[in-house]
Amino acid sequence: MSEILKVIADKINQQNGRLYFVGGLIRDKLLGLDNDDIDMAVEGLTFEQVVEIITPFAASITKEAVGGSFAVVKAVVD
Repeated sequence: MSEILKVIADKINQQNGRLYFVGGLIRDKLLGLDNDDIDMAVEGLTFEQVVEIITPFAASITKEAVGGSFAVVKAVVD
């Protein structure tokens, strides 16, 4: 999983986006717990750009707009 995250982070960076790890992942890392649910926030890229970057790694993807300020991409990675 960490190799996939590195590739995704590199692709976001190459397009001048910013990737942040957020949510329960941070809490669990601080507490020394395992976590396979990884939440990320991306700034500087469009919704479509993020979907394009993640799609090659995902077994399934759902997309939903949340309000007018951001959208959510849910991806299941094998």
